[in-house]
Amino acid sequence: MEKELGYKISEILNMSPLEFKTFVDSMQDSKKLDREIESSDELTTLDQAFPGIFSDPFANK
Repeated sequence: MEKELGYKISEILNMSPLEFKTFVDSMQDSKKLDREIESSDELTTLDQAFPGIFSDPFANK
């Protein structure tokens, strides 16, 4: 558990209520992000996401 969460059990038990709520919320956000990444079929590259920035301005000349 210490390797997964990065905290020792004693540190978790000594957290204030606000710190503990933030800790739990961050774990839920992390799991949600992992599920979103797994569910995406294809990742978009930077040049696909921002074609105006990464395109060659002299390509049409």
